[in-house]
Amino acid sequence: MSQPCPPSYADHARSARLSLGSHDHLTATSRDGTGRAGARMRAVGEVFECEIQPRFRDLNIGNHVDSVEAIRLVDEARIQFFMFTPIGSETAYRRGLLTRVPQGVADLMAAQRIEYRGEMRFVPFRPFLVRIWVSHVGRTSFKVASELRVEPDGVPTVVLESTIALHDRSTGGGWVITDDARELLERYRGDAPAFR
Repeated sequence: MSQPCPPSYADHARSARLSLGSHDHLTATSRDGTGRAGARMRAVGEVFECEIQPRFRDLNIGNHVDSVEAIRLVDEARIQFFMFTPIGSETAYRRGLLTRVPQGVADLMAAQRIEYRGEMRFVPFRPFLVRIWVSHVGRTSFKVASELRVEPDGVPTVVLESTIALHDRSTGGGWVITDDARELLERYRGDAPAFR
């Protein structure tokens, strides 16, 4: 189901189309790193999708999206998924995947693994597709897997897995994920990406 761009991003320089669906359309990657179009991942949860239009300033001298900027594109989609997408019970504080995490708890990037698997050539008016799902839920942290695709039905060009730690500012320690918050995270649970 397609969602309009969140109001806070309406005037943003990048255009975005948000959608929520299942993992049925994700492609698997074999151990040698070659994408197998049409192969299916074993996954049961929902997946978040967002189209992000790269900007001219994201390009390097070879007319490719720079590797650092590719991470920023994925990060922008992740922020939209975590904070602004109309899913779950909405509060005045936040929306999105972390809507059930209380105010005063910060989501911090604790670790990230990245693989670049293909060319990210810029094409005007052709946004990249970012897909995100939860690959693990722990006690005070969780992992999200992400794919950036240049072509919607193509193989992933960038694959990431990020560990997000939930930090309680009032105690200075980790925030223990409640059953309510865990239920929403588990709704988007799928397999961890296969790295080379």
